[in-house]
Amino acid sequence: MRVLLLSLVANVASADVAPSGLAANVSNHIISSKKRPSRPAAWHGPEIYLRDSSIYALNVSHCDVDNARAIERLLTFLRTNPRMEYPLVVVPGSSEGAGHHTAWPQRKPDDRHWVDPNFRSRLRHAFLLLLRGVAHTVLISGGSIDAAHNEYNEAIYGLRAMLSEYAGRFPASLGPLSERLIVDPWAIHSEVNVRNGDRLARLIGLDRNLIVTEAGLFHQTWWFVRSGDKTIPWSFDHAFANSMGYAPGELQDLNDAPIFQRFAPPYEKDRSGKLPGFWINSAGRTPEIEYVHSSSGAFATNTAVIAHWGFASLRTLGDERWDLGPRDKDFKRSPIPPPNFDRIGKACESLRTKLR
Repeated sequence: MRVLLLSLVANVASADVAPSGLAANVSNHIISSKKRPSRPAAWHGPEIYLRDSSIYALNVSHCDVDNARAIERLLTFLRTNPRMEYPLVVVPGSSEGAGHHTAWPQRKPDDRHWVDPNFRSRLRHAFLLLLRGVAHTVLISGGSIDAAHNEYNEAIYGLRAMLSEYAGRFPASLGPLSERLIVDPWAIHSEVNVRNGDRLARLIGLDRNLIVTEAGLFHQTWWFVRSGDKTIPWSFDHAFANSMGYAPGELQDLNDAPIFQRFAPPYEKDRSGKLPGFWINSAGRTPEIEYVHSSSGAFATNTAVIAHWGFASLRTLGDERWDLGPRDKDFKRSPIPPPNFDRIGKACESLRTKLR
């Protein structure tokens, strides 16, 4: 039995790609030369609380969600690949394409996708980070945000979107894409997306992560990296501290390397023959992975990568709530219903049949 177990672990490790040269030097590409983290300390292993956490235990089989499997795959990788600076990428959910916090497939039944275009664009960029060996695992974060359709869950549907679009294009030598995806199905605000990514990172034994979201004036990247002083009411620092009671740490966008932010020319068609519509950040010139157009269909969606470090310790992050912050105003209203995983699983099964 011991020999078999060691053989299985070895096979898992051998299926992972070694970190690219870029993966060990991500922080060199932070736009601000004045705000860069020190080199990460050697990985010391996960925290003892990891395997008792709600996020580790999450399994929704009809949706291919198995967080324990994906987390163990990442831990195996980290034991033999300590040079990857940012192994974990956080993708906050987005459900704005059919109205604020609305379930995309339920509100847009004629569209054959699991989530809206903004969300798909973030997932595309995260997939490219995996393909390039810059990161190892993606945390998809988002709760059941549409009260009229609580079978829709951003994180779980985001995982299904990523698998339906990219699983067949992930090299077999790297193992199944499903083993690189973790879901946080509880976060309902941007602040909680970030907090839950930080908490998982700390549980795994990491002190930093990447965040992939859409770019542009007044979009999420703009808000995150221009957060400013926590005393400014509109800043992300202020909103985060107001909800959580502590600062979010540093968030800085990345540039220079094409995979982080490099604009594709408007004449460069993707492999399906579509033009980007205007100068977009397609995570470098990667037309082999189709551009994601906005819900209007006229433009491709612009995305960016943020380096995040200096966040709170696990002692501060480690309360039992994954859905809200300790100071969140929603505590003053009716409690937000938790995700109904049985209902979500049945909805996954139904939608998988429909989208085949």
